[in-house]
Amino acid sequence: MATNEKDVRKVPAPVNLPAVVDEQAPFFTEDAIKALEAQEKINERIRAIAFKATNSRDWSNHGGNPYLEVSGSEKISVKFGIAWDVPEPKRDNKKDSKGEYYVYGTTGGFWVSSRPHRRITQTGTASSRDPFFTHGFDEEMGCDRVVQEDIKEMDVKKKATTNCIGRGVRSVLGLNKLTWEELAQYGIYPDGHVNVDYKSGAAKAAESKGAQTAQRKTKLPYWKSDYQGKVYIHAKTDDHLTDAFLQGLRMKPGKNAGSFSTIYTDTIWKALEAEYASAEELKAQAVKDEEGGQP
Repeated sequence: MATNEKDVRKVPAPVNLPAVVDEQAPFFTEDAIKALEAQEKINERIRAIAFKATNSRDWSNHGGNPYLEVSGSEKISVKFGIAWDVPEPKRDNKKDSKGEYYVYGTTGGFWVSSRPHRRITQTGTASSRDPFFTHGFDEEMGCDRVVQEDIKEMDVKKKATTNCIGRGVRSVLGLNKLTWEELAQYGIYPDGHVNVDYKSGAAKAAESKGAQTAQRKTKLPYWKSDYQGKVYIHAKTDDHLTDAFLQGLRMKPGKNAGSFSTIYTDTIWKALEAEYASAEELKAQAVKDEEGGQP
């Protein structure tokens, strides 16, 4: 063999390749675009169902953006049959110029029960320095002051788990990067309450004969009445409606403990209906679970 012979790798000739490539051809066909449009409609319906399953207390305002709390994630997961496998979080001790602290983290799998072969993973973390566990701003340190001995480690550990579940449920349904404008269509507003102002006269309306008669006729903890040409909503606290929830709706406290009133709006009325239905559903599930656990 000649010394100048090169090692040549034999490459088979391409088969069935077009002689000319059409550089003007579109990246997406008409059928592909129709499929994308159909999926977008499905996504909108998923969001509508998910939002209606929650109420204002299931959301919080984080830096001007809506954040779905674990209570909302659990309600939505029941609606869509979302399951997960989240291992116990592990602790990671850390130290920097500001002192010692620790972080809990876990990675879980999430799927829809009807399609268990399609899974996604999400992580959840929580630090003993998280603002939730801090004790004010320390100007000298230039950060939030943390008293480690005052922090309950189990709370940090639990937060890592709930963070993972919340992120997982949102990812399965594509509920990340939401805006308050989207949620406003379903009566959900910033700061965990419905931003509706009440007008003067609510207290007098609550004491009117019409309101008292309407209350006697209903078995629900909320009712409507007419007073001086206006419609008012009245409610009372019970195992369906809490004091915090009614205050969050900006309803005005009445003379009697646990009583609230405000001028009628569809948003507040629907919020009361949704909260009542949610409480009833939870009570029914609790009874079912209790019966199922009996020998």
